[in-house]
Amino acid sequence: MLKEKRARSRYGTYKHKRLCHKRSEIRLIRLKAAKAIRDVVHCDVFLVPLEHAPRFEAISYAWGNTSDLRPIGINGDKHMLVSKSLESALRYLRYQGKERLLWADAICINQKDIPEKNKAVSKMHSVYQRAERAIVWLGSSSHPWSFQPILDALEDEESNEDLFTWRCQILTKPHRRARAIQGFAKLQWFFRGWVVQETCFAREVIGQYGKHAIPWRQIEHMVDRLSITASGTMSGIMRPEGRLILRLMRVVSTLRNLREHHHKMQPMDLAHMMAFSRTRMTSDPRDKVFAFVNLLSKIPSSLQPDYNRSTPGLFREVCRLLLDEIGLKLLAECEAPTNTGPGISHCRMLSWVPDWSYTRQCEPFPGGLSLTHLGESYRAGSYGPASFVYSADSAILHLTGSIFATVVFLEPGGQNQLSDGVLQHTLWENVTTRCQEAAAGTLLSSFTSSGCPAFTNHILRMEHLDRTFEGEKTDDLESFHRARWPQNLRRVDGRSILLTSKGHLGWAPPAAVVGDFIAVFPGCHVPLVLRRVHVERFVDVNLVVEHDACGCTQAICGAEESAFYRIIGEAYVQGIMEGEALASTDELSKDNKLEEIAIV
Repeated sequence: MLKEKRARSRYGTYKHKRLCHKRSEIRLIRLKAAKAIRDVVHCDVFLVPLEHAPRFEAISYAWGNTSDLRPIGINGDKHMLVSKSLESALRYLRYQGKERLLWADAICINQKDIPEKNKAVSKMHSVYQRAERAIVWLGSSSHPWSFQPILDALEDEESNEDLFTWRCQILTKPHRRARAIQGFAKLQWFFRGWVVQETCFAREVIGQYGKHAIPWRQIEHMVDRLSITASGTMSGIMRPEGRLILRLMRVVSTLRNLREHHHKMQPMDLAHMMAFSRTRMTSDPRDKVFAFVNLLSKIPSSLQPDYNRSTPGLFREVCRLLLDEIGLKLLAECEAPTNTGPGISHCRMLSWVPDWSYTRQCEPFPGGLSLTHLGESYRAGSYGPASFVYSADSAILHLTGSIFATVVFLEPGGQNQLSDGVLQHTLWENVTTRCQEAAAGTLLSSFTSSGCPAFTNHILRMEHLDRTFEGEKTDDLESFHRARWPQNLRRVDGRSILLTSKGHLGWAPPAAVVGDFIAVFPGCHVPLVLRRVHVERFVDVNLVVEHDACGCTQAICGAEESAFYRIIGEAYVQGIMEGEALASTDELSKDNKLEEIAIV
């Protein structure tokens, strides 16, 4: 470290030479050879037209902590500060006796030059297409866990070890291989946004851990061996390590599917692109769009990379395009953050514009934009065509729908913290007017290892469990465990059991409170939880909202409505998920008249 500080003090700061975009120039790194890992990293950076570039490799890595920077030598007498992750990658990727040509975004793109960054990001996929291979940097031996058991697992394909036993040990026993794979599953690279484009467009992908180069198909095969299909491994999913590995399996599987679809010329549509990007990590929320647009068959001109745009303005443009493409299904993606939740400041974001800057706290219900949901879509708003009106210069979305009921009780996590006995009496008194199978279908998935309310235990002891949360038939609890336990557990994790003013049970989004409304809209597959906000209060709290590419602002005022509503999130309400609340012939719909509802 002292050696590096002295080297840095001798060098001036590297300044990027301007690219000639007419010649489609890019920068490449000529990484100097080194005899020892501890030697200071030196390289040359030079310009070359992309189509005439010599053979090079592109690095795919997680930026990591951008405040922890390390110096590298550039062009002999200059230095540049790069992230610890990139410096470590360059250090280990050096050859001992020859130079190596590489491309890395933090060095090859001038991150401070917004016009250059806009153009470079728009053609980054071309760089990975041109590269000989993409090198996925997974880290080095400085990690607290050893990578050797991973290598052993990769070489263990022909082992006679029982595969079922191997999976169970990974999930439940703290031995070397389990700790290594759990550490592997925590690597930031697997959850980073940009890696999707980088791996999809690359000709070849290899993993690099320290000096170990691993064909990516071997890593995929190892993850495949962790596939959880037997009921005996369900207990492992309940552990934090098990959920982490389950998430790793989903990520690797999705990356492989996207890569295969891209190579088969099967591009992604905008709706699925945004559903997927929401689950990925990006340091800049605008990259939830810009890092994925090249996966589309046709990129809308309004979504071309432009880092001068405000994040709310960009998300609102995506919302406008999706409303035209898929209609009111989009509103199920809206989830108000809790007081301590992540995301853009709630005061700056319209509630009908999904905040894609953070991963949803709850799995979407069937029928939404999720790439992984199982079962048929719900049809709460299946009766009648969707009716909505919005304009580019207004912050209000006008919908036609019905306020079905109010939320009168929430448990757990709601405002009413009643004892189990009171909970059992209150809810069961309302449920007895409906079939027990319906109640079981609603509450079965709330049975978790963290503890159950007494009422939920009572439901589980009922003789007839005729319907699961997915709407599929099941004979007993054990068959439910085998079939749907992991998916349903994720779907209800973070939600609260709700009771409506009409006696219906269901699931509420995390930010719901007693007094919120349950609304149903033609064209939206699930009910939505709304919160009423009067004009005076709303203008005081949200005086202005950024709404366009230039970051212009507009006061939310001048409307004739005496009150607005904000979307809190999607809900499951037993008994109205198939359109009963809107069906003109249904007993439930007699008092539910369609009206115009203004959402802000």
